Amino acid sequence: MYRIVKTVTALAVVTLMVVAATVPAAAAASTTRPFSGSLAGGAVQVPDSSCPFGVRTEVWGSGQVTHLGRTSMTASHCAQFLGAPSTGTQTFVAANGDRLALSYVLTGDPFEPVEGAVMTGHGQTVVTGGTGRFAQASGEFVVDFRGILHFTAPMELWLTWDGQKITY
Repeated sequence: MYRIVKTVTALAVVTLMVVAATVPAAAAASTTRPFSGSLAGGAVQVPDSSCPFGVRTEVWGSGQVTHLGRTSMTASHCAQFLGAPSTGTQTFVAANGDRLALSYVLTGDPFEPVEGAVMTGHGQTVVTGGTGRFAQASGEFVVDFRGILHFTAPMELWLTWDGQKITY
């Protein structure tokens, strides 16, 4: 009986030592880094009966983003009108194929909806996951956007992030 207790105690001590050695290494693997960049692209509105006004905005772009390199981006949200915030999802694909997933809330500044109108606004984005080195990523960013409204062609769009932080 004494031998069993001694063996169980030894196994418990070894297990605690392994866990204690692993936790700091995992915590040290996550580092907060700067996150800045800009993307240029476009957006179109498509019919979607699941959206309150029956319209979804599909967004795409490409550009340079810190820690992602040359980056492509897609996003989607239900179109809102009269200045209501739009909520949606966004995916960045880094130069090496790693993905960074985000959710966002955008608020546009008032504008007159005429051909060539300049739309501006900002939004709050939150990292919701990713793949590769971004699998455990976290962060919150403020995004500024500027677009030129077109009725017969995709809207021109520019997105910028400056002085933000990401942890991975």
